[in-house]
Amino acid sequence: MENVFVYGTLRKGSSNHSLISSEEFVAEGSTRNKYKLISNNIPYVIKDEERVSTIKGEIYKVTDEVLEILDRLEGHPDWYRREKTIIDTNKGSITAWLYFYPKEYSYTSRVISSGDFLNP
Repeated sequence: MENVFVYGTLRKGSSNHSLISSEEFVAEGSTRNKYKLISNNIPYVIKDEERVSTIKGEIYKVTDEVLEILDRLEGHPDWYRREKTIIDTNKGSITAWLYFYPKEYSYTSRVISSGDFLNP
């Protein structure tokens, strides 16, 4: 079982949530570090020099099979790259996988300064 932090279409009420809805919900939280969250109708978290805000989302404990499904959805490691990061929650700090976009996504994207894709 692995902890995965989701910040976009995999969150409750979003279009891809059905892929993890049967998995164990752990907690809501925010990344300890600041990153840049951008959107072109799909969210991208970028680790670059301009760190805008902590990223808000949900942690799920997923099976290896579900992690493979998520890797296919996210195109890991060619499109997004999965990396472990620290998430601060009301249950303490939890290390979880987060899918980062490895480079700046430029055309028609907007920065979400709140760090919350569902509540920009």
